[in-house]
Parts: sequence; structure tokens; C-alpha cells
Amino acid sequence: MPFETYQKGSSSSRASSQRPQLSLRKSGTIGLNASARQKHLEGFNYALMKYDAPNELIGIELYDEEVDGAYKIRKSKKENHGAQINCRGFTGEFGLRPDKTTRYPIEKADKGNMLVADLSEELKTIDG
Repeated sequence: MPFETYQKGSSSSRASSQRPQLSLRKSGTIGLNASARQKHLEGFNYALMKYDAPNELIGIELYDEEVDGAYKIRKSKKENHGAQINCRGFTGEFGLRPDKTTRYPIEKADKGNMLVADLSEELKTIDG
């Protein structure tokens, strides 16, 4: 029987954590991992939240300055950490508060300063 060698730090879960991800938290907040912050949030401090229910898409329209109805993007003070959007009103309005924190891939839209998460592409559910 052939063996495969596992090298510490090479797991697929580590690789997936390097992909930009959005976490819907049971608290009603949205988390963005370090990769999403580094690739997409540079120069942006506010987010206007959007939801496309028929297609199960969350849109995060990014702004450098405050605009009406936008939420503050709270970036971690620690280097190589993510960000959080305290948007309980948004997640409550659209029934987007899961029983367990759930991760989804996030990518930049083709036009404008919009990030899009497809809620039909669940990556992982976290107990706790």
C-alpha cells in the first residue's frame, strides 16, 4: 500500500483560509478574513450592504468615506487579521443570521467597488 506524506501546514483547510471569505455569524455581524481584507479593503472604510434574495447573493459596496446607510468596516489593529462589519440590522432584515457561523467565498464584482458572496457556495460551518 503506498503512503502519502503529509507536511505540516499543507492542509487544504489552510489553503482555503487564504482565499477571500465572508463569515455570517450567529451574532448578526459579518466577518471578512485576512485575505479578503488584504485583497479588497485597502483604502475602503465603509460598506453599503445589499442582498439579492432570488440569487442568494450578498453585495458589499465599498466606500472610502461615509455615505448614507453605510456601515463602518472595523479592521483589526493586528497585522494579517481580517475585518468586521456590525450590520445586525441588515442580517436581521433579510433573515441572514445562521444558527452557526458559516463561511462563504467572496470575490470582487466585475464593475465598481462591490464584493459579492454567493450563499449557495457554503465553505464551512463553525460550531460555537
